[in-house]
Amino acid sequence: IFAPEIRQALFLVGRNPIVRRFVQTAPRQKITAEVVAAVDEMSRQRMGSLIAFARSTGLRNYIESGTRIQADVERDLLVSIFWHNSPLHDGAVIVQGQKIEAARCILPVSDARELDPHLGLRHRAAVGLSERTDAFVIVTSEETGHISVAEGGKLDVDLSLGEVEARLNDAFSPDRARPATPAPEDETEATA
Repeated sequence: IFAPEIRQALFLVGRNPIVRRFVQTAPRQKITAEVVAAVDEMSRQRMGSLIAFARSTGLRNYIESGTRIQADVERDLLVSIFWHNSPLHDGAVIVQGQKIEAARCILPVSDARELDPHLGLRHRAAVGLSERTDAFVIVTSEETGHISVAEGGKLDVDLSLGEVEARLNDAFSPDRARPATPAPEDETEATA
């Protein structure tokens, strides 16, 4: 009888930034540490990689284009996926929530003319995804070992590990303003 009220109460509690910070801090810090360690190793070994992080925009279509993994985010797993002889190394890894959802995912490629013409397909795919969604994307270059971040249709190239870590933490900060998604009560009011 009280299911809608309980669902509404849980929804409101979950939207509270204090509760979200308390619940998500430890797993998010672990994920960030694992990703930064993997990116550091791949950068030093000049392994090309493309890691996309889903935020409020779902990436289901892109996840379905790849090979499902649904594993914890771990440094060794990320490095082994992008190892040059791995059958999964081409394409992107997509992280959603606290899991690596899929590898070898096909992402849209940006055709923006202002991008450096020397950038490869990984970088263009990172920008392409960030143009179409609110995903946060990290790229390591096979040629230079440089680490880049794509967000909001823009690419920042040759970032330090500290900068990547700060940007990743900021991208998932509960205080960060994101596009508003309609709450369940908004939808009922709009249709009433």
